[in-house]
Amino acid sequence: GDELDLAIAWREADGGLTAEALAEQAAPVRDELCPVPVSGARQWVEEVRKRDKRVLYHDHLDERWVEVRGADLRPGMILVADAAAGGYDPERGWDPSVRDPVPPVVPDDTPLEFESDVGVGDDPTSLQRGRWVRLGRHLGDVEREATLLAGHLVSDSDLAEAVVMAGAVHDIGKAHPVFQDTMVRSAPEADRVRVEAGRPWAKSAGKARHARERRHFRHELASALALDAAGDPVVGRPAGDWWRNLVTYLVAAHHGRVRLAIRSAPDEVSDPGAGGGTSRTALGVRDGDEMPAVETPRGVVGACVLELSCMELGRRPDDGAPSWTERALDLLERLGPFTLAYLEALVRLADWRASAAEDAGPDDLATFPEPSEGGSA
Repeated sequence: GDELDLAIAWREADGGLTAEALAEQAAPVRDELCPVPVSGARQWVEEVRKRDKRVLYHDHLDERWVEVRGADLRPGMILVADAAAGGYDPERGWDPSVRDPVPPVVPDDTPLEFESDVGVGDDPTSLQRGRWVRLGRHLGDVEREATLLAGHLVSDSDLAEAVVMAGAVHDIGKAHPVFQDTMVRSAPEADRVRVEAGRPWAKSAGKARHARERRHFRHELASALALDAAGDPVVGRPAGDWWRNLVTYLVAAHHGRVRLAIRSAPDEVSDPGAGGGTSRTALGVRDGDEMPAVETPRGVVGACVLELSCMELGRRPDDGAPSWTERALDLLERLGPFTLAYLEALVRLADWRASAAEDAGPDDLATFPEPSEGGSA
């Protein structure tokens, strides 16, 4: 069954398939992928290696392509094989006995959200979009899409408003300096003065995908922590209120990286803090990170300092505030897994719909004048 399968794409490669070549290519998409039983793939990979052909896998933590052996394979992996290795028949599909080169597949366009070489900290829905989109515009666009979706698809008024509110504030974490500096570095040198002047940005037309200052940085975690830390009137409910917790959860979950727990990536370490304490780090966000004020369709979320005490199990010693996991489990018990997943999907769909419309719309960078020859903007 599917739960025991992995998927293989085949790519032509002069002189043999290399990690360096794959890093410069578009990620494999659905049209290229063939489901293959893991047990059969293990034997085939070892046979292919004996013929000096390569099969590679994208390591999401190290964010690089690596050669695999048969023993490395597990269900759900997406592999790229040298087309010269064979293993596929255009009529029958997967066939490990085939030695003929696999003809290339020309895929249809696939949404960037489904790229198969996306690392933990990659954000393909924000970079390489073809248009520069400012953060305030994007938040407004997503709020409108969320309003349309929730108005038609959610009968409970509290839950519908939670979807709309989450849409209005879902990306406030993109105002974090790490994210904005990444946007600036993604721009061509000739555009960087204008990009700097236009901060904060939600979407970049830049091409420098791996220009991040911090590995694994997840803007949606920064968004959720900012809602907790700012103490702002935008959400309109007090801390501890289940509805406010729902909005914060939907914000954190809208890319699927944070749900019932906040976990550090395996290679993230906590830094010694002031007074002998420890500064936590999770998904590129650190205790003490400063967030600027952010304009949203619902008002300004105030400047704040992010802190990650909620990722620890148990209540906070100083004020008894519940952990992130306790809050998420309360929502799970209150709403049930299907309702919670449904609301999360609506926020994500609103984001996708807004982004698709923005891709076909105006480029916000065009509103900023070209710098003069003397260097001033």
